[in-house]
Amino acid sequence: MTVDEFTDAYPEFAFDFSKLIRDQTRILEPSVLEQLPMELMPTHPYQPGGRGRANPNQTLTHYQCATCLRVLRNDQFYTPPSKLRKNVLHTECRSCAQQANAHHYDASAKLIQSRRLTIWQFLAPSCTLCGFDKHTSALDMHHLGGKETTMAALITAVTFTPSSRNIEKLLREASRCIPLCSNCHRMLHAGVLSLPEQLPRPAYRLAELLKALRSPES
Repeated sequence: MTVDEFTDAYPEFAFDFSKLIRDQTRILEPSVLEQLPMELMPTHPYQPGGRGRANPNQTLTHYQCATCLRVLRNDQFYTPPSKLRKNVLHTECRSCAQQANAHHYDASAKLIQSRRLTIWQFLAPSCTLCGFDKHTSALDMHHLGGKETTMAALITAVTFTPSSRNIEKLLREASRCIPLCSNCHRMLHAGVLSLPEQLPRPAYRLAELLKALRSPES
């Protein structure tokens, strides 16, 4: 059934394109929608609404998804209050919105992982004692004295919000540490190893880490 065939069969649900969108009440009651077709065939080419124009492939009970272009019942769209106040639905159907959210989540997860790796490569490129540099997963930050907070918490903060303020906190705490591989770190705490008197200390610069985090790879 096309949109035009539907409005011929159900004139009470026809969208009045001579009126403003906000002056027409969309049908959202499940008891009404469940008795109607789930999907209609579009009659007109897709036209996004806005600036006084209304999408011609819609009724008071059906809406056209901006992504898949299917004309679906209103209950197949999200209805946030901010949209309903304007008498419109979410531009994408639930299925397309869920796929977009899943893609965004995957992209965000990859970005977070990339940033975390960049931070560790910057803070701990190699072990201060033995020079191990095969993988950041085997490197730790060893505090030389008291610590204000954990490095893990600071790294997480920068990973999610790489602001200058968060990076400054991280580098301030990192300046109290030296990078060690997990083996040297454990042996140091066990008393098997000791730190040399002339201990090389990495020089951390905020601008360099900020630039690395803003690069396309991060």
